[in-house]
Amino acid sequence: MTRGATARADDGGSSSGTVGSEWTPDELANNVRVLAGAFALLAVASVTLVRLAVNAPMGSRLVPPGVPALAMTAAHVVPAVGALAVALTAASTHERIGLLAVGVFPLLSLADGAAAVPAAGALVAGGALVVLPRFEWNNDWHAVRRGLVAAVVLASVGLSLVGAMGVAPAFTRPVGSELFLLALAATVVYARPGVGGWFAGALVALGIVFVGSNAPFVTGAAVLVTSAVVRTSLFVLALGLGGAVAATAGLARDGRVTAALGIATVALAGVPATVPRATAVVLGLVLTVLAVTERQSEETTHG
Repeated sequence: MTRGATARADDGGSSSGTVGSEWTPDELANNVRVLAGAFALLAVASVTLVRLAVNAPMGSRLVPPGVPALAMTAAHVVPAVGALAVALTAASTHERIGLLAVGVFPLLSLADGAAAVPAAGALVAGGALVVLPRFEWNNDWHAVRRGLVAAVVLASVGLSLVGAMGVAPAFTRPVGSELFLLALAATVVYARPGVGGWFAGALVALGIVFVGSNAPFVTGAAVLVTSAVVRTSLFVLALGLGGAVAATAGLARDGRVTAALGIATVALAGVPATVPRATAVVLGLVLTVLAVTERQSEETTHG
């Protein structure tokens, strides 16, 4: 059993209300979440492709001069605006406050770099304020597992950011990378991957191990540029990305769009060692947890 608002019409759930052109509050909230997730995923995917292109041989000549800056700005702004949009339809006051923190502080850090450290704290605290109360921690092992995964993701955000910013000892950043990838692997607890999902995840994991073993320098450079992974085992990387693919595939197969977009955004954003990456990770986590807990609440209600 999970805590939270009444189940919304999300990810295959049903919603009571008028049928027609008017949206119920639950339908509006679901549509806002889907749009926030889709735009955030598009932004992080775009900046990932641009980073790869710029760092490829001759890539700097192929990418127009203003494109990298535009892509990085979009990756900073879009997830933050998405969090603000989701805040407008939040089910409770504490969720609204948490989402406002996740949205406002990253935008402030874009305007003034001195706000980066407060933004790091706001992302962790705001994310925790939204997702952790969503789980029933007392008597449901499934909810506890999901809650622990969310908590580890948030811990990886904090460790990665303070390590990268120099606020904490340097070892905290690789620890954050390891925690992030392990939590990413564990996102399968939010899904029912099925045979197809497990196969897709295993294929990705094996592919990463194969390529990484045969071309370690190229793989390491690509992973650093796209995902900000530092001093992390190839097998942990493969496990993390494989788990994320399995979870996303399972959620997509079941029509649980918001949760699938959320996990895909977390995975593509990479290790949350910068404010833009961390914002995308927290938004993706929030979207996933809201969708999964509300779906679970609906299933419990309907027996």
